[in-house]
Amino acid sequence: MYDANLIVIKVKRKDSLRSWVDEYKIPFVPGKSVLQVLKEINENIDPSLAFYGSCRLGKCGLCRMLINGELRLACTTPVTGSFFAEPDPAGEVVKDLWVVWNEGKDV
Repeated sequence: MYDANLIVIKVKRKDSLRSWVDEYKIPFVPGKSVLQVLKEINENIDPSLAFYGSCRLGKCGLCRMLINGELRLACTTPVTGSFFAEPDPAGEVVKDLWVVWNEGKDV
């Protein structure tokens, strides 16, 4: 049954052996950021989901990821509906959406 209040979050995940896409359905709450939604998924649905978020103010840039194919900061990107999150292709994936960049590279 379709629920108009639910949004679908698809996340490209990766571990040391493989990559895959997981799908999560959560209630839509206006005003939440992508980072807040990922934290909700991590705390209430799937504690194995890995991502990085530090300042939550758009200053450190460490939560940078592809959101619907566009490079954005998860902490400052508002959720307006369903979305697809992928790791930043410029860095090395540690796990899921958690990425590290080489020394000297702009974040």
